[in-house]
Amino acid sequence: MNQLPKVVPAHGWQLGLVPFLLCLAGVALGSANAVAQMESPPARQPQSKPASESPPPPVFTEEREAAALTFVRKNRPELLAMLEGIKLRRPADYQRAVGDLFRTSEMLASVRQEDPGRYELALKGWQAEMHAGMLFARLVGQSGETKKVEVELRQAVEKVVELQIEQTGYQVRRMERELERLRKQHQEQESHRAELVRERMAAMLQAVQQQRSSHGVDSKNKP
Repeated sequence: MNQLPKVVPAHGWQLGLVPFLLCLAGVALGSANAVAQMESPPARQPQSKPASESPPPPVFTEEREAAALTFVRKNRPELLAMLEGIKLRRPADYQRAVGDLFRTSEMLASVRQEDPGRYELALKGWQAEMHAGMLFARLVGQSGETKKVEVELRQAVEKVVELQIEQTGYQVRRMERELERLRKQHQEQESHRAELVRERMAAMLQAVQQQRSSHGVDSKNKP
């Protein structure tokens, strides 16, 4: 059975690239990692699995299946027929695919609350990836003339790359705004250094007096 090669995650942040693409034979195929970093990584990180390894999908439940299918029905309904075929022929692959879709829907919902603009780009990126994946599946299962599908696949891949570039640009602009905010904060702190020291010292001395009073300690030094 043919399988997709591992996909190297694009630079910048991406979201919701479900870790599978579906072939016309109804087999779940390996794909990109679920989420690229949506926040700036910390300066030092513990060792972890290689980026190309997808984390295991969530445990399959009927509730998660319903949520995943609702997400697909709303955002990429043409996937439903493929999922139904997999469910009949390869139940284990179906449960894995549903888990991946559920995880993607949860991550997108989280991003939507945090940053609606980033959510819109992330959702479009996921939809574009799935469209390219389905065209890939058609190409794998099609015999004879494939030129038309190849043209469609190239256009789909161009859309995926275009959205990746948009996502990276969005992240750059967001980081530039944060950097500008930090610069202003730094300048403010520098210009009020003495005042900040006085305020901090006054607060600490007040806390000292409160602690002494609560423990019945005389504020004056005893001989």
